[in-house]
Amino acid sequence: MIIGEIILIPIFLYLAFAAKYNFNLSWWSINTFIILLLCDVWCDYDINMRAIKNSDYSRDNLVNTMEKLLRMKQRRTKQTAIMLTATIVMSIWLLIEIGFHLIAINADTGMWFVFYGGGTGAFIGVVAAWWIYRKMQKTNDEMIKQIEEISKEQ
Repeated sequence: MIIGEIILIPIFLYLAFAAKYNFNLSWWSINTFIILLLCDVWCDYDINMRAIKNSDYSRDNLVNTMEKLLRMKQRRTKQTAIMLTATIVMSIWLLIEIGFHLIAINADTGMWFVFYGGGTGAFIGVVAAWWIYRKMQKTNDEMIKQIEEISKEQ
């Protein structure tokens, strides 16, 4: 999952700068977007890749692994709450900024379709992010449950 995010970083940076010049966005908006993007990728890497090693799944330290999984789940919940809130606020801000720009230049219908498509895409992205978050938390819960069952057998 993290590899896909790393591959998408240059694409999102290109799209951010294209939006900056096409919609006359402020540098504040672009820099905030870039910082949020990089923070999210770093947090995903830190939570999903660095938190647990393959050696943690051995039978010798299952209690320790369960604690790490619980910590991962809590950290992912915090990350999702912060980043989802930031994404919603940033999306609203960008829609307002782009909307004012389109009004100022008396944009044609095609530009407004791009604007509404962007808003719809942002909404779909938030829904997809929530679905992925729920799926990851469910996987963590299943792993914790399996470890608890194995620990009870011993």
